[in-house]
Amino acid sequence: MHLDAYDKARFRHMLPMLGFDVIEASRSEWNGIHNITVRARKTAMSKVEQLTAAQRLLDEPMIDDSITEKRLREVWQRQFEGAELLESGV
Repeated sequence: MHLDAYDKARFRHMLPMLGFDVIEASRSEWNGIHNITVRARKTAMSKVEQLTAAQRLLDEPMIDDSITEKRLREVWQRQFEGAELLESGV
Protein backbone atom coordinates (compact mmCIF):
# COMPACT_ATOMS: atom_id res chain seq x y z
CA MET A 1 0.00 0.00 0.00
CA HIS A 2 1.26 3.46 -0.85
CA LEU A 3 0.33 6.38 1.32
CA ASP A 4 1.91 9.71 0.67
CA ALA A 5 1.36 12.48 3.17
CA TYR A 6 1.95 16.07 2.16
CA ASP A 7 3.27 18.31 4.88
CA LYS A 8 5.54 21.35 4.93
CA ALA A 9 8.65 19.18 4.78
CA ARG A 10 7.35 17.30 1.74
CA PHE A 11 6.61 20.52 -0.14
CA ARG A 12 10.01 21.95 0.84
CA HIS A 13 11.58 18.81 -0.64
CA MET A 14 9.42 18.46 -3.76
CA LEU A 15 8.97 22.02 -5.02
CA PRO A 16 12.69 22.91 -5.38
CA MET A 17 13.18 19.70 -7.37
CA LEU A 18 10.49 20.94 -9.76
CA GLY A 19 12.01 24.40 -10.14
CA PHE A 20 10.40 26.46 -7.39
CA ASP A 21 11.92 28.43 -4.50
CA VAL A 22 9.72 28.03 -1.44
CA ILE A 23 9.10 31.43 0.10
CA GLU A 24 6.73 30.45 2.88
CA ALA A 25 4.81 27.40 4.07
CA SER A 26 2.14 27.52 6.75
CA ARG A 27 -0.49 25.23 8.22
CA SER A 28 -4.08 26.05 9.07
CA GLU A 29 -7.23 24.26 10.11
CA TRP A 30 -10.89 24.94 9.50
CA ASN A 31 -13.73 22.70 10.64
CA GLY A 32 -11.38 19.74 11.11
CA ILE A 33 -9.85 20.15 7.66
CA HIS A 34 -6.09 20.62 7.77
CA ASN A 35 -4.49 22.76 5.08
CA ILE A 36 -1.01 23.68 3.98
CA THR A 37 -0.47 26.93 2.12
CA VAL A 38 2.78 27.25 0.21
CA ARG A 39 4.05 30.38 -1.50
CA ALA A 40 6.76 29.69 -4.05
CA ARG A 41 8.49 31.41 -6.92
CA LYS A 42 9.25 29.66 -10.21
CA THR A 43 12.96 29.51 -11.04
CA ALA A 44 14.72 29.07 -14.35
CA MET A 45 14.51 25.35 -15.03
CA SER A 46 14.11 23.72 -18.41
CA LYS A 47 11.13 21.51 -19.20
CA VAL A 48 13.49 18.53 -19.57
CA GLU A 49 14.92 19.18 -16.09
CA GLN A 50 11.40 19.41 -14.66
CA LEU A 51 10.32 16.16 -16.32
CA THR A 52 13.45 14.37 -15.09
CA ALA A 53 12.82 15.64 -11.55
CA ALA A 54 9.17 14.58 -11.72
CA GLN A 55 10.24 11.07 -12.73
CA ARG A 56 12.61 10.93 -9.74
CA LEU A 57 9.77 12.05 -7.46
CA LEU A 58 7.57 9.26 -8.82
CA ASP A 59 10.30 6.78 -7.86
CA GLU A 60 10.52 7.92 -4.22
CA PRO A 61 7.54 5.98 -2.80
CA MET A 62 8.65 2.70 -4.43
CA ILE A 63 9.05 -0.07 -1.86
CA ASP A 64 11.41 -2.26 -3.89
CA ASP A 65 12.38 -3.16 -7.46
CA SER A 66 9.72 -5.85 -7.92
CA ILE A 67 7.62 -6.20 -11.06
CA THR A 68 4.49 -5.02 -9.25
CA GLU A 69 6.25 -1.86 -8.11
CA LYS A 70 7.53 -1.24 -11.63
CA ARG A 71 4.02 -1.67 -13.03
CA LEU A 72 2.62 0.78 -10.50
CA ARG A 73 5.31 3.28 -11.38
CA GLU A 74 4.44 2.86 -15.09
CA VAL A 75 0.78 3.68 -14.30
CA TRP A 76 1.86 6.81 -12.41
CA GLN A 77 4.18 7.76 -15.29
CA ARG A 78 1.37 7.44 -17.86
CA GLN A 79 -0.92 9.54 -15.66
CA PHE A 80 1.79 12.16 -15.31
CA GLU A 81 2.43 12.20 -19.06
CA GLY A 82 -1.32 12.54 -19.70
CA ALA A 83 -1.53 15.50 -17.36
CA GLU A 84 1.51 17.03 -19.04
CA LEU A 85 -0.16 16.73 -22.46
CA LEU A 86 -3.36 18.32 -21.14
CA GLU A 87 -1.41 21.23 -19.68
CA SER A 88 0.47 21.86 -22.91
CA GLY A 89 -2.75 21.78 -24.95
CA VAL A 90 -1.67 18.86 -27.14
